Amino acid sequence: MSIKRKSSIIVFIITLMVGLFSLSLTTYGAEVDFKAFNVKPHLSNQNVEFSDEVPVLDKTKGVPVKKPASINSNYNISGDRMFFNDSLVETDPDDFWFFNASDDRSILFEIETDNPDYVVELYKVDWETETAYPTSISGSPGNIVANSQLIAGDWALRVYSTETMGDNYTIKRMQLIHQVQQV
Repeated sequence: MSIKRKSSIIVFIITLMVGLFSLSLTTYGAEVDFKAFNVKPHLSNQNVEFSDEVPVLDKTKGVPVKKPASINSNYNISGDRMFFNDSLVETDPDDFWFFNASDDRSILFEIETDNPDYVVELYKVDWETETAYPTSISGSPGNIVANSQLIAGDWALRVYSTETMGDNYTIKRMQLIHQVQQV
């Protein structure tokens, strides 16, 4: 290899290193207004109070469900976390998000939407009778629901609207391993 070619490679490497160094200095000292990006804190960064209310089932308001989920608005979720986007429309006015708690746990869930009429409600699912029963635990947009009394079994989060539809929403859920105190 000629001396001219070696010196060209060395000059290229030095130029590249100087460029990367100056780029990192520029970014390091920059002030960024994160509020302009509408960044919201993650669930783990918020102070959340867990309710120890045991979910009370309303057996008079059971909703028929099929297993496996047989219509577009029924979703089977596996794992301890979920983060999904969807919308409610006249032809699909509510969504059921089914999940299983293999043992007693705590649960966090929330719905994010610009529509104040949207509600997320916890249901207990009985697959033998193909019925989902609403509980006393629900939330509205902008509120995190945290409960420490989710017993092992089949559950669903139902998203529906009390009035207007047509807006998108994001549903988030996290189950935390937790020993539930027997009452």
